[in-house]
Amino acid sequence: MEFYLKISEKDNNEVLIEHSNSWIDRQYYTLSAEEAMDAIIPNDFANIETGILPPVVKYLSPSGRNIILERPPQVVTLKYHGVLKDKIDKETTLQQFDIALPWTIYGITLNDNYQPLDVYVYATPKPIGSTNALLYLLPITNYELDGKFCAPLNFADEAKTIGEAINLAYSAVWSSSFNLDITEVIEECFDAWKPENIFNGRGDRDVMKSLKISNFYKRWEEFSLEEVARFTDWLPARMAHDNTTKVKHLLQLMSENEAQLVDPMHLYNRLRTRISVVGKQIVDIK
Repeated sequence: MEFYLKISEKDNNEVLIEHSNSWIDRQYYTLSAEEAMDAIIPNDFANIETGILPPVVKYLSPSGRNIILERPPQVVTLKYHGVLKDKIDKETTLQQFDIALPWTIYGITLNDNYQPLDVYVYATPKPIGSTNALLYLLPITNYELDGKFCAPLNFADEAKTIGEAINLAYSAVWSSSFNLDITEVIEECFDAWKPENIFNGRGDRDVMKSLKISNFYKRWEEFSLEEVARFTDWLPARMAHDNTTKVKHLLQLMSENEAQLVDPMHLYNRLRTRISVVGKQIVDIK
């Protein structure tokens, strides 16, 4: 998506905000200096509340905005619509699959409202013990080859602490309704036959000749938690140039996020909210 946001100070100390994206033409509005200060995202996280942190938090950045969470093997219920998101309606069947996960790693970035900005999800065959540990992809939809989870993360509840935000991010991933908008990870796993166990199925069943995602999820259900925990041939994630991702690459990504003081889209949404409060209007630039 093309996104443009420019904030500049005028001679009379007002602040001019210009904005456009792929579906909205160039717009602008002005704020007084005081209004602009009220709308700026705070960068002081020194007093951030951690709350009771869930197990196992492997990393918490100095600002509290970036977290690495590790979860042991467990069974989750994956909810799935077998169509594109814009084709989902009340007649669309919501399928559910109980699938066993190996050890999983979650890279979580929070905004200043303690809500997840980005969530990265990885598989590992064992607990991570160093920054050189490799990270792998789960064969699920709505998920990119660098490990970024792309399904909409809707948060009905507001988190008041980092601990609450971590639990919110984790539950948001597995309570999402998956769909067919992004399928490249499953397709690449199928092409590479990784993990081979799932694609081969059990016993003397025929090998999966072509990929149908709902059938693949059904096949995944055949395997117990103990069996999946022993799988070692997951498809490597692709964040680094050598097509492998290690924990240190995830930490590097989070370090870059730590240096990003303002998220433009989040700032713009806050400014729009502020505009509605002071009764100003957004005007199209002709």
